[in-house]
Amino acid sequence: MSTLTTTKVSSKGQIVVPRDMREKLGLQSGDTLVLARHGDILVLKKLTLDTLLDESERNFLEGHTLSHEETFKDFA
Repeated sequence: MSTLTTTKVSSKGQIVVPRDMREKLGLQSGDTLVLARHGDILVLKKLTLDTLLDESERNFLEGHTLSHEETFKDFA
C-alpha cells in the first residue's frame, strides 16, 4: 500500500520525513538512506546491511561490477 504525503525542502536542502512514516518504516536518527533518481522521481530507501548485501549479490550474479554506481543503479 502506498502512502502519499508532502514535505518541503529547507534552505539547506534538508527534508523532514513525517513522524508516522518514520515510525512505520522504523527510521531512527542517524539511519542511512539511499537516494535514487528516476527521471523526476526521488526514491529514498533505508540502507541496511541486508539490503546492501542483497543488491550486491544480485549485481554480482548479473556480472556487474560492485562499484557504488552499479550497485545502486536500480536500487528502488
